[in-house]
Amino acid sequence: MFEEMAGTVSTIFEPSRRVNPLMTTQQIALQQVSIKQRVIAGLVCMTLGLGMVIGIGFAGASTVHNAAHDTRHAVGFPCH
Repeated sequence: MFEEMAGTVSTIFEPSRRVNPLMTTQQIALQQVSIKQRVIAGLVCMTLGLGMVIGIGFAGASTVHNAAHDTRHAVGFPCH
């Protein structure tokens, strides 16, 4: 009984022999990223994030509201 079930499971998960050109996969080679590059990327992201937090923190409430309101309209999201 278990042998029949094992055969059924293996045929269910066996990949199809037909090749669909729209469903093919390509192998890509991943690049190694050095520690220096990771640190630089992290510092750039932290600087940009901190700049946004500080910029919004010191901006007036109406300025932040208007920027968010205009962004919602630009994206096409109704807000009122």
